[in-house]
Amino acid sequence: MRLYVRNNILELINTITEGIEYINKENYENSRLLIEDCFYAFRSVSEILQKYLSEKRFTHYNELIISLEKALKKYNDSKNDCKEGSEECFNILLHLLNNLKNTLQDEPEVKIEILFLPYKSSMWDSLESIWVAAKDDSRCDCYVMPIPYYDRDENRQLAEFHYEGEQFPNYVPITSYLDYNIAERRPDVIYFHNPYDGNNLVTSVAPEYYSDNLKQYTDMLVYVPYFIAGAYRNAKQASSKCLASGVINANRVIVQSEVLRDIYIRNGISPKKVIALGSPKIDAVLNDNETLEIPKEWKMKITGKKVILLNSSIGALLNNPNYMLDLEKIIQNILSNKDVLLLWRPHPLLEATIKSMRNNFLNAYNKLKRAVKNSENGILDQSSNSKSAVYVSNAMISDNSSLIRTYIMSEKPILILESSNSIKHQVLLSCDIYSCYFYNDGISVEKFIEMVLEGEDPMIDNRVCDYKNSLVNIDGSCGINTHRYIFNELQSCISKHNIEK
Repeated sequence: MRLYVRNNILELINTITEGIEYINKENYENSRLLIEDCFYAFRSVSEILQKYLSEKRFTHYNELIISLEKALKKYNDSKNDCKEGSEECFNILLHLLNNLKNTLQDEPEVKIEILFLPYKSSMWDSLESIWVAAKDDSRCDCYVMPIPYYDRDENRQLAEFHYEGEQFPNYVPITSYLDYNIAERRPDVIYFHNPYDGNNLVTSVAPEYYSDNLKQYTDMLVYVPYFIAGAYRNAKQASSKCLASGVINANRVIVQSEVLRDIYIRNGISPKKVIALGSPKIDAVLNDNETLEIPKEWKMKITGKKVILLNSSIGALLNNPNYMLDLEKIIQNILSNKDVLLLWRPHPLLEATIKSMRNNFLNAYNKLKRAVKNSENGILDQSSNSKSAVYVSNAMISDNSSLIRTYIMSEKPILILESSNSIKHQVLLSCDIYSCYFYNDGISVEKFIEMVLEGEDPMIDNRVCDYKNSLVNIDGSCGINTHRYIFNELQSCISKHNIEK
């Protein structure tokens, strides 16, 4: 039996109870038709239970309903004849109704249907540990349904169509978006990780999966960010993320830290909506049991070398007019050192962003890609998942990126090309990465590479400790805690009208 079916029955039982309480206050003539309605309602409850429960469980409920019908008949007779025992019959009725309600509340055959809606396979790590917890819960039926998305062209129109359902790990059963009708199935919970709907300037999930549509078909729409947030000068700086349409439409928002929760609240989001339970992306690092298949080309090139992962994100591209020149200098700098190997990983949406918003960079970007591909000590990683790059690398150089905030858990050194350790006490730390190394604090690319070659990393203890202290559920338990929280929220609510936004 689906949860919403059970909840509809509970609502009907509440209505019956209210009706009987009304009948008890009125004379027989004024309440006779309402008593007939109660008999009809008992039959409706019985028919619904027979349709959705096993024969064994239905037999149990049928006995309860027969007892209720007998008690209602006795009460009806006593009220019609104005007998003194009508009050006792009334109390017996209420007791039996309460017993039926309590039994339904704990019914083991009630199943919660949970739908996960990732769009890019590279972002699946932001939902996976919640899915693992839910699929292992016998009270739940889970579906992973990757949804289509589009790149936007220079005119911000929907352009190239993408569907990545075939790019997810083999152990994740995939449900096709062509086979699952959300409006008909009305899942009890929907998890999603793209909050921007039609407001993303680079990509857009298919419009039918915008959050204002999704919220019509579920009692619990849950947004889990696909990224780990960084530091903000003030709460207002985070407003575009905190006030995204997906956040507004969600019933619950799962965030990584109490500081970030406070930032959402300062931007006007209800405290009851935002829950600090950590990030599944941290779970993905700590609980990763997947056997990585390293490409043969990588194995050949990395032998005997220290691997420097260069991570290029979208933010720097949009904010730095000299982005391509600076990127080229760093790439050539690393490639010129034959003792190291450059593993360049552009953000999965970097090229789409260039095409959509910085088209004048496209030729230079393609030239850089060719240069890295053709070099003896360079690898271009355009895979959907960063796990292999994190695993084989010895250190990372990155502009401001969410990948920094998971790479720290590898305990490998990181050089950040933007910001500075000096601003640590001037910002709101939704997570603390300020014990990494910073280019603006005098650690050049050359000096950082030298440190890596020498095996020097004096900040390792501070880096890991500060980071862990800034987040919650850093032990890999975000997924299970999130599932338990959302499950309990549903159990405590009879209808979606009880779930505050």
